[in-house]
Amino acid sequence: MVEPTREEYDAKLAATEARLETRLTAIDGKLDSLVERIEGKFTRLEDQLLTLSAQTAEAKDASYRARDAAGNVKWNIAFTALAVIAVIVSMWAIWAQGVEMITGIVGAMQESFTQ
Repeated sequence: MVEPTREEYDAKLAATEARLETRLTAIDGKLDSLVERIEGKFTRLEDQLLTLSAQTAEAKDASYRARDAAGNVKWNIAFTALAVIAVIVSMWAIWAQGVEMITGIVGAMQESFTQ
């Protein structure tokens, strides 16, 4: 069996190094691409998190405003009920005076007819 020469070993070694370098370059390119994709996803995720945080703060503010408005609605209902009661009482008083006035007019008319 013939032993390879030093030049043949060097050529095989150079070819192997070239193949390894090509593979390493391809792996490096794939890693760079993967890192870019991951960074893009993290950026989008961060944007979504900021949006979600803003929406949560807005919902919290809205709930506080709704709670305050509910208290105001209670007072509005109470004052409206008092106003309705006041209108009913005043209508009753006006009705009583109107009936009394009509009774007086009818009585005066009857007296004028009987004379």
